[in-house]
Parts: sequence; structure tokens; C-alpha cells
Amino acid sequence: MVVMFIKNTSSEILDELYQATKESTHSWKEAQRVVENLVKVVVKLAMQLQIHHWMHSLAMMTLNLQQVDSTSNRYMLAAELQEAGPESPGNQPQLTARSH
Repeated sequence: MVVMFIKNTSSEILDELYQATKESTHSWKEAQRVVENLVKVVVKLAMQLQIHHWMHSLAMMTLNLQQVDSTSNRYMLAAELQEAGPESPGNQPQLTARSH
């Protein structure tokens, strides 16, 4: 799945990181682990940015509702909030103690 998001430049940088780590540690397993952990962190950060963008949009919609008295917007906001629920991604910790 991550392959979809990696462009040629990023791929070349990851290859260089792998080669440099492999040469310095003399272990292909260690080099592979370093690259995998880097990719995991980048994916988690991208998820955090998506969640932040969604929460910002929801906050802006809430502010607009205070300025404009429109029942259709209120119903739309209520539906969004109910859809998110208490288990929405924004309410759950994304980076765990095991994250690198």
C-alpha cells in the first residue's frame, strides 16, 4: 500500500539511506529495519495531518454556524459529529510507545 505514495525521488532517497545504513552497520537486516521504521513514521504523520485537516474543517464549519443561522447546516454538523462518534480517529492516540 505504501508503494502507491512513494515517488521516484523518495524511492531513491530510501535506497540511499538503506545502502548507507547497510555499509555502516554491516547488516542488511538492520538497514531494512531502519527504512521500515522511517516509512512507518512518515505514514503515521501523514495520517495525523489528514485528521488535523478534518478537525480543522469541522471547527471552521462550527464557527460558520455561529455566524449564520441556518438549520440545514446545523443538521449537517450534527450528522458529521454523530458519524465521527467517540471512537473517531482524532480521539485515539496515533503514536504509541512502540512507534519510532
